[in-house]
Amino acid sequence: MQQKQPFRLSECGNNESLTQGRELLLESPLCWPDYELLDSGEFEKLERFGDYILCRPEPKALWSKSLSQREWDSAVNMKFVPGAGFGKAGKEDSGSWKMVRKMPEQWRIRYRKSLPGAAKPLDLTLRLGLTSFKHVGVFPEQAPNWDFIYSQTSRLAERFKGGEAPKVLNLFAYTGAASLAAKAAGADYFTTTLTISPLKNAEKLNQIGEELAKKYQVAFLPSDFKKKNGYKRSTELSREYNLYRQDYCGCSFSKAERERQKEKANLNR
Repeated sequence: MQQKQPFRLSECGNNESLTQGRELLLESPLCWPDYELLDSGEFEKLERFGDYILCRPEPKALWSKSLSQREWDSAVNMKFVPGAGFGKAGKEDSGSWKMVRKMPEQWRIRYRKSLPGAAKPLDLTLRLGLTSFKHVGVFPEQAPNWDFIYSQTSRLAERFKGGEAPKVLNLFAYTGAASLAAKAAGADYFTTTLTISPLKNAEKLNQIGEELAKKYQVAFLPSDFKKKNGYKRSTELSREYNLYRQDYCGCSFSKAERERQKEKANLNR
C-alpha cells in the first residue's frame, strides 16, 4: 500500500481519487485554493490551510509517504506532537504544537464555489485555530456536504420565495461550517442537539450559540432537550424506530476509547 507518486491536484470536481494498485484510495476536496492535501502516510498528513502548512497525526494513513521527510520538514509551519492524553476521551493534555516556521495561532481561509441550484456562489470565511487535540476548526473532507446543503437549501428558498424560510436540521454541527452554508442559502435558525446528552452543559452550549448568533448574524434557538426525561425518551424512540445510536463522538480516537471501556466493562462482569 504505497504511494509511489506525490499527491497532486489536477482538475475540478468534488474530490479526486488516487489509487495505487487496488489497495489505496485517497480523497481530497478540489477547486479549493485555500486548502490542499500535500501528502500523507506513516500515520501523518501534511496539509496546507491558506498560507500555512501543518503536519498532524492521521491514524488511518497506514501507507508510506510519497514525499521525503526532508521535503515535509522544509515545508511545514507547525507540527502536532501528541501528549499523554492524546486519543483518550475527556483528556485535556492531548498534545501541543511545535512551531517550525512562524505563523499565527488563529487565521482565516476562504471557501468559495459555484453550485447548481444556487443563484450565487457559496462564499464562506472560516476562522481557524490550533487546538490541543490536533483539530484546527474545520474538517476539509466535509466540503461536499457544505455544497449539498447550500445547493439544496437554495433550491428550497427559491421554490418558496416570499414564504417561510427553509429549515435545516444539521446533526453534526461540530465546527459550524455546514450551518453557515445553510444560513448563506436562506435558512433562518440554527441550534444544537448536544443538549440531549446528560454529559453536556446546556447552559454553556446555549451561551456559545448566542455568541455565534451575534457574530454571524443568524438566529439561534436555545434548547435543553434532556429536560422532562428527554434523554430517556430519545432512547425509547430509538428502540421503537430501530435507530442507530452512536456512543462515541465520531473520531477514531473516541471510538477506540469507547471500545476499551466496553472491553473493561465486560471483563468486570
